[in-house]
Amino acid sequence: YGFVDENNINDIVEINGRQVVDALSIDEDTKEKKVELLLEEEILDDTFILDNHEFPLELIITAKVLMMDKAQFRLVKKSGNFPEPEMSSEIKNPLLRILEKRLSDYKTSIAEDEEILKRQEVSLRLRYAVMLRLSEKRILQKHIDYLKSFKVEDNNEGGSNKRRKLK
Repeated sequence: YGFVDENNINDIVEINGRQVVDALSIDEDTKEKKVELLLEEEILDDTFILDNHEFPLELIITAKVLMMDKAQFRLVKKSGNFPEPEMSSEIKNPLLRILEKRLSDYKTSIAEDEEILKRQEVSLRLRYAVMLRLSEKRILQKHIDYLKSFKVEDNNEGGSNKRRKLK
């Protein structure tokens, strides 16, 4: 790494698009058709980018489409109207599992990385690598905390469940 800024608000972490598709697809018969439509509409990509700001709207829409039954998907395909990018009880926990799985892919915890950075004898190269992965983990944890704290009212028709900025 050439350099890494500590606590850079522009840091990101990537979520593999194929892993999202595999984790959220409920109907193998329509899986590839859903993927094709999402790709055509530029909603689905190779990766989803999580940053320090809002939860990715494309990830919400992708989750909703992938978890649709055949009849719901036919309606979307026919009308061209995609679901609103609002969190719902149906997608909250599956998305939470995806982010928790992504966080568990790291071999060290946030606390372990913080301890490594406290050491004086750490090489600059290792320090930068740890700073980068620590930033990614913090972004993931922020989104995990957001999903865990997000209250979804089952009968809400559009008001308070709009996207919220992460704190």
